[in-house]
Amino acid sequence: MLAGGVLCGRYTAYAVRDMRGDGQSQYYGYVAFASYAIAMATHLATVEDHVFDQVLGEHAQTVEDVVIANELVGETSLNTVTERLADLFQVSKGDVIKVLGVSRTKVSRNPTMDVEILDRAGSALKLYARLSAMVGPDSAARWLGKTNKHLGGRRPIDLISTHLGGERVDELVTALEDGAFL
Repeated sequence: MLAGGVLCGRYTAYAVRDMRGDGQSQYYGYVAFASYAIAMATHLATVEDHVFDQVLGEHAQTVEDVVIANELVGETSLNTVTERLADLFQVSKGDVIKVLGVSRTKVSRNPTMDVEILDRAGSALKLYARLSAMVGPDSAARWLGKTNKHLGGRRPIDLISTHLGGERVDELVTALEDGAFL
């Protein structure tokens, strides 16, 4: 007897259970949304690589690998990265400077990238890519710059300048990916 199924998580499968008379359930099949999952994962990777290339001049995986190795790669000019992020996110350079965790003095006196700035830029780009893969680049940029009641009336772009704020925004994006209408 078919008892029902469970849809769990992003890009996962639908589990069908067979309830036996003894109260135990047995999974006897998965009607996988494999093609959907693969298509979404592929689309996200494509969007991610595009925005990383556009802003930093390198693919996402390359940036991740070198940041983990505490090295630098890609665009070395902090001014260029700041301008490209501001254009992509459709926010001010001041907003981007906060996201990158640098002072205006650093931007004007020593405008070169370092590993910490590259890490912050990569995190912001990964978040943007997730949004852009779901709703498109213009809507993703609008969402980042608009106040959100689920974030206490704050803009997501303001929260991603801190680790804990970034986690809160990440949780909200995950909820959207999972189908929540927020």
